[in-house]
Amino acid sequence: MINVLLTGATGLVGGEVARLLGTASNEADLAGRCRLHALVRDRQRAQSLSTAGVTLIEADLDDLASLAPAVEQMDAVLLVSPATPEMVRQQGNLVDALANAAKASGKSAHVVKISGFMTALDSASRSGRWHAAIEAHIESAGLPATLLRPPFFMQNLLRLQPHSVQGERLAVPLQHGRIAMVDARDLAAVAARGLLDRAQAGARYLVTGPRAVGFDEVARAMSTVLERPVRHDPISPEQMAERLRALGTPAWRIEVVLEFYAGFEAGLAAPLSDTVQRVTGRAPLDLEAFLIAHRDVLRAAC
Repeated sequence: MINVLLTGATGLVGGEVARLLGTASNEADLAGRCRLHALVRDRQRAQSLSTAGVTLIEADLDDLASLAPAVEQMDAVLLVSPATPEMVRQQGNLVDALANAAKASGKSAHVVKISGFMTALDSASRSGRWHAAIEAHIESAGLPATLLRPPFFMQNLLRLQPHSVQGERLAVPLQHGRIAMVDARDLAAVAARGLLDRAQAGARYLVTGPRAVGFDEVARAMSTVLERPVRHDPISPEQMAERLRALGTPAWRIEVVLEFYAGFEAGLAAPLSDTVQRVTGRAPLDLEAFLIAHRDVLRAAC
């Protein structure tokens, strides 16, 4: 049985991977196939993971020395953390720890890295450049890796309030761009299987939902699910920036958001893939089914 280490286990994707690979998993092809560990900064705040059969390892991505014992004996590692200016350094520290462990033991852990769309060293998106720098670091360290690139999580639609949802208006800086939105749970299902299948090392997967949708279609779907009118009313990037600043959003994050929307408008998030179907054996969840499943949360947000 292999040892799997998760980062981001209290977050959206990492938490779902922990559920899928944990002792309470209802996925027949995943349950009981690994010893699951989670890298956490605060053991007390992550106690709920213990009930899912996850062994907690206290370490800090900002402290390379603390990571050395955490990665010993690990066969596979999920690498995911929020897209922040610190991400390159923090994830790079873990990559360095894994590379050092590989040199000492002669065995390299398989890294499953969650990146994003617009990932390139010369990307117009700083988030894309951050992810590309980490991917390059993994390659230069000689670690086997599976790279996953989702364009946009459907769960983000539940977090648009208060800057983008005002009564019947869904206001984002997007006119015609379409996005191949994916449920984060489908991405997690792909990641979980990648962690258990070293043969996927070397693969670079675009992970999308079943179709690309514009925010006009999102608004119509919300109208149906909420049983009240919701219309897409585009705003300018400057208006979005003003709204985010009013909420106290850091300048760097505002730039990340605007760069994403520029990429969406340019059609960079529209390409589709069959990754979820091929890797998991089932179709990815579509937008309407996602919104119906989260109707109560959507009502509270809108």
